[in-house]
Amino acid sequence: MARDRFPDSGRHALMNSIRSRLLLASAFVLAVFVLAIAAAVSWSVEQRADAAQEDRLRGLVYGILGATEVKPSGRVNVNAGALPDPALLSPSSDIQASIHARGQLLWQSSSSVVLAPSPDLLPIGAWRFAEPGDGGDDYRLQFSTAWLFDDGEEFPFEVQVLDRGDALARELGQFDRSLWWTLSVAALLLLAIQWFLLRRALAPLAHAGDTVAAIERGEQDRFDDDVVRELQPLTRGLNAMLDSERARQQGYRHLVDDLAHTLRTPLTVLKNAGSDPASNADTGELRRVLMTQTGQIERSLERTVARARQRRGRYLGSAVALAPVVERVAASIEKLYSASSVMIDVDIDADTTVRIDSADLYEVFGNLLDNACRYGATHVQVAQVESSADVAPSGSGASSVTIRIADNGPGFGVTDPEVLFERGARADLGSAGSGSGLAATRQLLANQRGEVLLENGGPLAGEKAGAMVMLSLPV
Repeated sequence: MARDRFPDSGRHALMNSIRSRLLLASAFVLAVFVLAIAAAVSWSVEQRADAAQEDRLRGLVYGILGATEVKPSGRVNVNAGALPDPALLSPSSDIQASIHARGQLLWQSSSSVVLAPSPDLLPIGAWRFAEPGDGGDDYRLQFSTAWLFDDGEEFPFEVQVLDRGDALARELGQFDRSLWWTLSVAALLLLAIQWFLLRRALAPLAHAGDTVAAIERGEQDRFDDDVVRELQPLTRGLNAMLDSERARQQGYRHLVDDLAHTLRTPLTVLKNAGSDPASNADTGELRRVLMTQTGQIERSLERTVARARQRRGRYLGSAVALAPVVERVAASIEKLYSASSVMIDVDIDADTTVRIDSADLYEVFGNLLDNACRYGATHVQVAQVESSADVAPSGSGASSVTIRIADNGPGFGVTDPEVLFERGARADLGSAGSGSGLAATRQLLANQRGEVLLENGGPLAGEKAGAMVMLSLPV
């Protein structure tokens, strides 16, 4: 069975090629065209040759009549020297002529080696032309006429000319061979030109196939924009799919990075609580810390899974009280950096609510407060402020609340803090961290119509440069 499938596989592979299909279709159309042209030209030439042969034989008949004289006795004299064609005098000639009257042979040319056939009886003045195959093997022309004597009496007779047509047949055969040779060469040349043009015309498709192979091998990221007009919708769609898939994979990597960054703070709190003798002695406090931090870990995991399933902004979510969330995060951070005597002041109206998921709020404020304390701040202030065009994010307004996080630390360490929003970017390469906290914060807020702005300085700046983070949260 496998042996029988090999020819079919080759045939299917050939027919699966657009170039092969077009080339085969072109060859078929070209072959039909050549056959039709050859048949039409050959038939036209044969018709013209037959007409020319008839005209030639008519000329011979007129010439024979000019050389003929009929006696009153009915005897026919033909002046051999006045015959129109010397071939009529040669026994080896293809041309024969004869004169008949009432079915009797009165004269025949010297070229006739056999008795000339009797002509058909025709009305006076009638012509009859017959080609080979029309009841004979020769071209035959006969003309019926009458000789008028001086006494007014008529003598009817027929002049007949025959031509075996060997010379014409040879000429027509030579012409047909030349015609077929010329058309065959022209067809092969046209087929070669067609193959070349098909290669040129289908080159964009071949290039697209090479690009797909290059993308599969990882040598290329997307299709080139410089493609023919017909392929532009296809390449745009494929590029959009590739970009979307790349963005989706990048988003999953970011989610993993964000999850790792989010879990670091509660895990550190749990680790410190487990190693702190005072916390171990207070079972109730240890249980509260465990419940709080494990709950935060669980919410972070649930939120990460939800964002992985549907990464869209939450525009119609329920309102969440902001102050309790920030106070709980501040307490956890103070406990985490208790050795540094960190103090975090929270000044947010108790009735302030925002339309951001509480798990995202824990992650945002956890990242920002942890960054402030990790880089040397001992006093952090989280306050609700009036929006200002100079320092507030562009989205601040009636539909948002502005929160300012200021600290007395060394600042962001760069002239343009916006560069720290890039994943992996860190101002202090000597400290622990992945450099994804601020990027995760901006992404979380952007997904829910919030904004974040970084500034050096702030109200707590003193001996150190200080840092300030302005948040715009949807309400």
